[in-house]
Amino acid sequence: MSTAKPHQEASQSEAKECYSFSLVLSGIDEITDEIANAIYGAGCDDALLGIQEGDAFLDFDREASSLEEAIFSAIRDVKKCGLDVEVVRVDLPGLATTNSINALLDVKRRLKGSHDTQLYNSFLIDDAPMLDGSAGPGEKSSSS
Repeated sequence: MSTAKPHQEASQSEAKECYSFSLVLSGIDEITDEIANAIYGAGCDDALLGIQEGDAFLDFDREASSLEEAIFSAIRDVKKCGLDVEVVRVDLPGLATTNSINALLDVKRRLKGSHDTQLYNSFLIDDAPMLDGSAGPGEKSSSS
């Protein structure tokens, strides 16, 4: 659980980093010059506007003192574009991949103790080491 920090005004000397994330938008079916100009003119000129599989998105590389500040300032900018556009989701790069890998490793860990070796051996990551350093079947443990 994070602790709340007192609000401080950003100063010129405050270190800023570049954060990459995407905002998925509703209310945009196609990108027109009017839409692009409104969004970029509202302060989203550090993003790429696009549509993929029917979902409009803005891919940001935004400088800020924290990821939260970068995301919330981008959402504020989208809201002030003057269009009937809403942010429906925030996507962070690598999150889906990381979650998928962690889920597979969790399944592998659970099956390791089961008696169903055929099911266990059917996983593509069968020879991958466990997160705790233990070896999978057919591997030598690092502690052996």
